Amino acid sequence: MNPKALSPDGYIIGQNLLGDLRYGLLGSDRNGCGWISCYNALKMLGDPRPAEEIAADFQKGLLFGGLLGTNVLALVWYLSQEGHQVHVSLFPPHFERLARGAGANILMYWHKRGAHFAAFQSEGGLFHFYNAAYGNANDLQSLPEFLRRHSILPVAVLISADDPKRILVRPARSARRRLGRRAG
Repeated sequence: MNPKALSPDGYIIGQNLLGDLRYGLLGSDRNGCGWISCYNALKMLGDPRPAEEIAADFQKGLLFGGLLGTNVLALVWYLSQEGHQVHVSLFPPHFERLARGAGANILMYWHKRGAHFAAFQSEGGLFHFYNAAYGNANDLQSLPEFLRRHSILPVAVLISADDPKRILVRPARSARRRLGRRAG
């Protein structure tokens, strides 16, 4: 993998430099944003994997030789199989709240060349995006600002993931409390 495709802290930010890494019938520079977003999300979750391993795992399920890129459901399934708690939202007004509480997020949105995936995480009141603006290691902005700048359609998919050990478990409520009845 081209080392210039990585940020100083090891996230992939230069998909355009990954043409030598095949992903189906094409190079990852053309259709690899799905596996790249998963690579970055796993790194955010403290569960890093080699890029080549992740790309190879996703290649097994590519449709039409990857000409359409990665299936959004494959990302959800992969993160779940790796032991992460995953939530999906199709409702942009809820994205900000869900994304702030997650360890890692993947956004699928549409730009002028088609669908694209970018990983991001909450950082200092804003969100840090990776592989959205190629080569930009400091892509910090609000989620509405990001969608306004990059997306051409009002439709997007948010995948939020967490390490299950990080999630606090609420104490179980009694059946009486769940049903709204008083004990006694």
